[in-house]
Amino acid sequence: MFAFPEGGATLTGLKQLLDKGNIDRDKRILLIQYWFWN
Repeated sequence: MFAFPEGGATLTGLKQLLDKGNIDRDKRILLIQYWFWN
């Protein structure tokens, strides 16, 4: 499972991950949900 670095995700970091295109659709949704709810 993907783990964020200590301190949580930044918007820029999350955008970079999404832009890489290496994360499948379900994982992108989970990452976005994680960012919004934490």
